[in-house]
Amino acid sequence: QFQLFFQDALQYIDREKQKRSIYLKEHNISGKDIDLLLKITFDLTYKDFEYLIKFLLDKDKYISIDVSKSCQYQDYHWNDIVAEKENNKYYYQCKQWKNEYVHLKKLWEYYATIFHTKKNNPNAVFTYITTSYIKDDLSKEFLKDNHIKYIDHKELISWCKRFHLDQE
Repeated sequence: QFQLFFQDALQYIDREKQKRSIYLKEHNISGKDIDLLLKITFDLTYKDFEYLIKFLLDKDKYISIDVSKSCQYQDYHWNDIVAEKENNKYYYQCKQWKNEYVHLKKLWEYYATIFHTKKNNPNAVFTYITTSYIKDDLSKEFLKDNHIKYIDHKELISWCKRFHLDQE
């Protein structure tokens, strides 16, 4: 019975990869880039994804990069990664979504968790990183109005390629 469950799970993952692959092709993302994004999205754990972002930040010359421990969110102000560069603090929320796009409700939830940190640290830079995308203009406006940077799947691919992670 476990074997049947396992086979069903693998088939589900294959279907999700196929759906994601179709979406990416429709949005002019090439074969190698699709492979890279599917690997990041489906083959890494959420913690591995955070460490991938830490690696990319390190390559971009950020310092004091810390990845949160699951129960220590207060130290990280509800963000997954805290880094420094040129005397500024950078907070990163990492979302490794397999079949969900970024919508306004999720952004509101994120903003609610960082509001006091933003208020008490006006020079802090907040970034929302996702393996997905923003579907609607209202969500994009919300990020812009609240000075939250956004890295979607296309920028994530470019960032990885800059450090030749597409060749591994």
